[in-house]
Amino acid sequence: MSQAITPAVNTATNTWHGTGIVYKNFGLATQRELGATRGDIKFGVDREFKHVDYNGQYGPTKGNKYIVQEVSSVEFDLIELGWQNFEDCYSGCVITDEGTYHKVTGDLAVAAGDYHDNIVWAGVRDDGKYALLYVNNALGDGKIEFAIKDKETIANNVKFTGHYDKSDPTTPPWEIRMED
Repeated sequence: MSQAITPAVNTATNTWHGTGIVYKNFGLATQRELGATRGDIKFGVDREFKHVDYNGQYGPTKGNKYIVQEVSSVEFDLIELGWQNFEDCYSGCVITDEGTYHKVTGDLAVAAGDYHDNIVWAGVRDDGKYALLYVNNALGDGKIEFAIKDKETIANNVKFTGHYDKSDPTTPPWEIRMED
């Protein structure tokens, strides 16, 4: 006796759309949209687990696993390459106003001002409500590298990594917010 199983709810009611905006210091007085992106925006939390092994075990034992490390990041290709984005997206850079142009150089130092309170991808779900992906205490620690192609707009890959706060070293620097 077989019969069809009918789901009690529609199974595709909480999908997110890939289109969104990337902000620096979202929700703060210093909030700024970083500009147009192209391609994928990758948000991730890389978690490393450790299992406590013991003689005679047949496999992982419930309660014997813990998190050793957790690193959050957001990565995207930015096509707006003004001097302010170099200042906001890459640590260890110095921007100087030379009158008719701005000069970007490296200084090999990570300054306190290189950290941002957050980098947030703000997107919309299929129900019209928002979804926010936060990387907190974010540092632009990706490499500066251009893929220059004939007749193509240059996109520069940008990566921000979340950092734990010294005053709260056990709170991971990421969060996901979904409007109710």
